[in-house]
Amino acid sequence: MKRQFILTLVLLLALAVRAAEPQARQYVNLQMEAPETDSLVQALIAEAGQTVAMPCTYQSVDQHGLPVTVSGKIYFPKQGLAKRFVLEPHYTILANKECPSECDMIEAVLRDKGFALLMPDYVGYGITRDRNHPYLHCAVAAQNTVDLYLAAAAFLEKLNRTPENDSLVIVGYSQGAQSAVATLRLLETTYPEVPVKQCFAGSGPYDVARTYDVAVAKNNAGLSFTIPLLIMGTSWAYDLNLNPKDFMNLRTIRRSEKYVFSKEHTAGEVVLLGRLGWSLKVSKYMTKEGMDKTNPETARLYEGFKRSSIVHISETDTILGDWTPKTPLFILHSYQDTAVPFENSESLRYMLETRGVENVEYDFGNYGDHLSAMARFFDVVRKRL
Repeated sequence: MKRQFILTLVLLLALAVRAAEPQARQYVNLQMEAPETDSLVQALIAEAGQTVAMPCTYQSVDQHGLPVTVSGKIYFPKQGLAKRFVLEPHYTILANKECPSECDMIEAVLRDKGFALLMPDYVGYGITRDRNHPYLHCAVAAQNTVDLYLAAAAFLEKLNRTPENDSLVIVGYSQGAQSAVATLRLLETTYPEVPVKQCFAGSGPYDVARTYDVAVAKNNAGLSFTIPLLIMGTSWAYDLNLNPKDFMNLRTIRRSEKYVFSKEHTAGEVVLLGRLGWSLKVSKYMTKEGMDKTNPETARLYEGFKRSSIVHISETDTILGDWTPKTPLFILHSYQDTAVPFENSESLRYMLETRGVENVEYDFGNYGDHLSAMARFFDVVRKRL
C-alpha cells in the first residue's frame, strides 16, 4: 500500500513538472498548400532531435456541430518514414499548459518509437482555450481526433512522409480511453476506408451515468476535481444551463472557479495541494439535492451523463447504437480504481459480450489506483506496437 502511494505521488509530481514551463506557441496550419517550403515547418524539422514535435491547427467541429479551428500536436521521425499512424486522445487535464500542443505529455511515450503520433487538444484547450471544455463529450472528441488524422495524413503526404504502413492504431487512457473507443466507432461507421489495426483503451469512463451512481453510493469521488468537471462540463457539453448551486456547496463552487476552470492550475497541483479539499467524500462537495436523482435538476444532469456514456448498463446504450466493433480491442482496468471506477469497464464488457464481440482482450486485475494502472497500460502498449 505504501509503495502504491509513493508511485502515485511520483506520477502526480511528474504531471505537474512536465507542464510547469510552457513555451510561446507557434502553430503549423496542417491545411497549408506547400508545407515543404514553409519556414516554420522547415525550422521545426531542422531543430528537431530524433523526433519532430509540431504544434498544429486544423479544421473540425465543436459540440454544436459548428466549424471550429482546433489544435493539437503531431510527432514524426526527423529522418525516414514513420512506421504507422498512432492516434492518441489524452487523459483529463485542468491547465491549458498540460495540453498536447503546449507540452510533451507523459502519455506521449510513443513519440520516439518511430510512429507518426497524433494528439489532439480537446475543445477548450490550446487554440480554443477561451472556450469551456465540454467534458466527456466523446462524440466531438472523436470527430476532432479523426479530423486531425485526416489533416495530418494529407500534410505528411505533401512532405513525402506518408508512413510505411497504412493501418493505424488508437491508444487512450482514462478520458482518452473513452475518446479512443468513440474514435474507433466513428472510423468504422463513417470512414470505413481508413484501416485500423487495433484499439488500446485503459480505465475509461465508458458509462458516465454509472460512474455517478457508484460515486454517490460509495460516497467516494476518487478525485475531488472530477465533481465540478462532471457537473459543469456536462452542462456545457449539452447546453443544459445548470446552476452550480443546485449541485455543489459555495466553497466548492468558488474553489472550482479558481483552481479547476481557470485553466491555470494542473491536475497534479490541485490534488497534491488539496486545492478543493483533502476529502474524497462526495458529500463534502455536493449538495443533498445534487446526490438525489429524483430531484428534477439532478435528473436533467443525469440525462446528460447518459448522453456522454458510450454504454449504459441499465438500458439500451446511447452512443454505440447498433455498432459492433470489427477491430481488435484491448481493454485494461484495475479493480481498485476509484478515480474511474471499474464498473465502467464492466458495463462495456457486458455490452460487447451481449453483441457477441469476440476480438476483445480484457486485462482486469489488482493493478492499484488509477495512476498505477496507467503505468501498466502504457507498458503493455509499448511492448505490443
